[in-house]
Amino acid sequence: MARRVTTVVASLGALALVTGCSWSRFDDVSEESPVVLLKRPGSLSSGFGFGVAALTGPDGTTELISGGPPGRHGAAVFRLGSGDQPRVDASDTGQCKNAEDPCYLAASFAGIILSTAPSAPAQRCFVSGIGSSQGSGNGLVTRCDDTTEFVLAVPPAVKSQLIEPAVANGEAEPFVLRSDKGASPALVAGAENQRLAWFYAPGSTEPVELVPPGGGAETSYGAAVVSLRSGAGRIFAVSAPAAGHVWLFRSADGATVESIGCLGGAAGFGRALGSGFVDADDKDELVIADERNVTVLDGKALASLAPTSSPSCGMASLPAGALVASFGCGATPAVSGCDGSGFGASVDVGDLDGDGDGEIIVGAPRMSARDVSASGAVLIYDVEGDDRSRLSDVKFISSAETGDALGSFVAAARVGTRDIIAAGAPGTGKTALFYCTSLLPPEQQGARCQ
Repeated sequence: MARRVTTVVASLGALALVTGCSWSRFDDVSEESPVVLLKRPGSLSSGFGFGVAALTGPDGTTELISGGPPGRHGAAVFRLGSGDQPRVDASDTGQCKNAEDPCYLAASFAGIILSTAPSAPAQRCFVSGIGSSQGSGNGLVTRCDDTTEFVLAVPPAVKSQLIEPAVANGEAEPFVLRSDKGASPALVAGAENQRLAWFYAPGSTEPVELVPPGGGAETSYGAAVVSLRSGAGRIFAVSAPAAGHVWLFRSADGATVESIGCLGGAAGFGRALGSGFVDADDKDELVIADERNVTVLDGKALASLAPTSSPSCGMASLPAGALVASFGCGATPAVSGCDGSGFGASVDVGDLDGDGDGEIIVGAPRMSARDVSASGAVLIYDVEGDDRSRLSDVKFISSAETGDALGSFVAAARVGTRDIIAAGAPGTGKTALFYCTSLLPPEQQGARCQ
């Protein structure tokens, strides 16, 4: 395995993880708990709680994927349904697991909607790794609800620099996957050691490269990626956190792409990216984490950016009103230790209260909960009203153990008319679902939130 992947796995392995919430002690093991722990399949021997991602299918129900460390093998899919009674046992443990074909897990997973045959209806498919699949060549390994497995083709540079060396040598360099929250999501991928990024339009299996103007990508380009819905098109963000830059691209037709700018910020700017509807229009906002803060940029402002062949990396070129919010780590009497907390290790957007706009979900895997060091927490920011930097709610594991690292991975998962929080716990191999938040109005509180 590549040195960076080994380091990530070792550091997370030193951090244990349980699950729960800021409720009563051991609420995560009681019936009708506000927190549900998914059962780690016995077949996932390398680990669990990495790369968490959710996808809502054409039938309106949601599935969640969680797996082992990057570069290893094996991930599992769970059916969350559309209510508050998810199946805690995996519905599919075959993701990136076929013993006859090599597959190496990504550092993050993604879901897409595809038809696996010309006459077949569209269904959920998760993209979880790189390698081969049933003699279909090398590419991104993809597996769907009907257990059909295949690979998505990749650009020639990705194949020669990332995938073929992994298949030949039995170890993979780090790479990331991300899809947006559209009914038919776009998929975007990045490989920072190769300085590569590429995307697939909604419903497409054809890759399109994302190349910075001038053709020379910076060190760490592709470390984090995200897709933003922007009317009928997409905006793609690709980070180079070693340089503190986030590059922006736009595609109106899914086949061609144009550069629309480069954002710049503090140290580590772009180490994690997220997207979602923070307001009520049809354009996703962009969420960017650096080493200390999270910045939220307006999707309408980003959509107004003109194409450019020589962008200057910064914030000065953004139109007025582009900054929605910027905030740092927040603490409560129960959760402390913002310094060194890993605040912003993962970010996402979810409509947690069902009011039609989204809240910002931020992972802080090294925070202390109830004086249990490095147990981790998930912080929620509503970014509304006069104080958009105010901490709105905190989720943590009531039965926390030292080094849990809750929040290493977070994802908003659609359940019914609102989103819940899924959080990976890779330290001790767990994945938790948080159903309740203080933002949820009484009429939407089910038995779990009473």
